[in-house]
Parts: sequence; structure tokens; C-alpha cells
Amino acid sequence: MNSHISSAFMETGSEEIGEIGGMMRQNAFSTHEPERKSMFSMFVHDMKNPVTTAGSSVSRLLSGKIGLLTETQRDHLALVKNSLNKLDTLLIQFLDFLRIESKEYKPVFYPLDIVSALSRNIEDAKVLAEKKELDILFEYPETISPVYADLMMINRIITNLLDNSIKYTDSGGTITVQVIDGVDSIVVQITDTGIGISESHIREIFNPFYRVRRDPEGSGLGLFIVKTMVEAHNGTILVKSIPGKGSTFSFRLPKHMGMYS
Repeated sequence: MNSHISSAFMETGSEEIGEIGGMMRQNAFSTHEPERKSMFSMFVHDMKNPVTTAGSSVSRLLSGKIGLLTETQRDHLALVKNSLNKLDTLLIQFLDFLRIESKEYKPVFYPLDIVSALSRNIEDAKVLAEKKELDILFEYPETISPVYADLMMINRIITNLLDNSIKYTDSGGTITVQVIDGVDSIVVQITDTGIGISESHIREIFNPFYRVRRDPEGSGLGLFIVKTMVEAHNGTILVKSIPGKGSTFSFRLPKHMGMYS
């Protein structure tokens, strides 16, 4: 497999998706609302199906079930697989954005052990963290009350924040996850020793399609979706950061059903 093939997939996951995001933002109010949402929804679904099929085919090739691969072929296929995964994530984010705009994003509340949810997501994140020689520390009380929350949404919130910390923390750094048990709410803090965020970007990072210059990839939707999910739980999310020192993202979830609007 030639190197330009994997490069093409990676370009699709950054520049072209970024252009799509810009187009959606610029045309947000230029067409009738139902037509616009229907158009983008069909567009994203039509893109997602071949991406899923291609990803499955690449996974099968990497498994060796079709035939043996050289080390060079395996390396290139791994790049393609990684780029397809990124593209799939971007498409999911676009679908989430459309659901949010259509007021379809409503959590289903059940009692949730937040420590267990964090533990599972941290274990998954350690695979990427270890590749960068990052340590992930987890601090939590011995006993903690459950929260009423939507497990799917909570997993998405945690995964996005951990992925960002890993992405923007240099090798040898540390990510610390803390759970603080309050009277009426539980606070989760994710602190990294990464490159930090300037004050000008902090004011904008939760806006849809906003991308800082140092991150030309991404859709600019991840943190917007995180904020929307947290607020759907009647919670809040805050960020504090010092450029060159690191960042802390904190989200608060009410403990009791009566606190949800």
C-alpha cells in the first residue's frame, strides 16, 4: 500500500471536515430550518455508512485473516484505520449537533455510580496515554452517593475530556481525575500538565465549530456537545488554564432527581 493512500484518508479527516463545519456555520440561517436539518442529516448518514464499511474491511486486513502483511503494509493500514476512526468520530459529532438543534437530545436518568463510570473510561484512556508515556491518576472518596444521570452521555463527557487532556499533554506528563462529593452535587475535575489554553480561546471553546489555530483537525463540536450534555443534566462545566502549565475542566452534576428541570 502506498503512503499517499493513508495521507488521503488523514486529509479527509481534517481539512474537508473543517470545511464542512464552516459551511454549516455560515449557512446556519440561510435556508429553511427543517430543510437544512434534513439535508445535513442525510449527508452525514450517507458519509458514515461507507466509513463504517471501510473501517471493517481495514480491521479484517489487519487481523491477518485475509493474508499475511508486511510490516510496512501493516503500518500504512494502521494509519488508515486511525484516520477512519477520527472521521467516524467527527461524523458522530455532526449527528449529535443536529439532534441538539432539533431539541432531540434528552437524557434518560438512572442512578449512576460515577466512580465506576470514570474507572471504566480511565482504563480505556490508558491505552492512548501509555503510548505518550502519560500517567493518569484517579482520586475519589471511599464512599460516594450515586447521581441520577444518563450513562451514555456521561461516558461521552468523560471520554471527550480525557481524550483532549491526552492530546494536549506532552510525553511524561500527568492527568489527574478527581471526584469531589458535595452536599447536593458531585464535581468531577480533570487536570492535566499540558500546553494550556489562552484566555481568548477559553471564552470561545464551548461554542459550536470553534477551533483554536493549533488544532486544525477536529470539528470544533466536541466541547460544545460536552457542555450541552452537562447542561441537560442541569449541571455546569468550567475550565481554568495557564498556558504552558496545563488545564482543569470541572463539571458538576446534581445528586437528586428533584434538582433536574
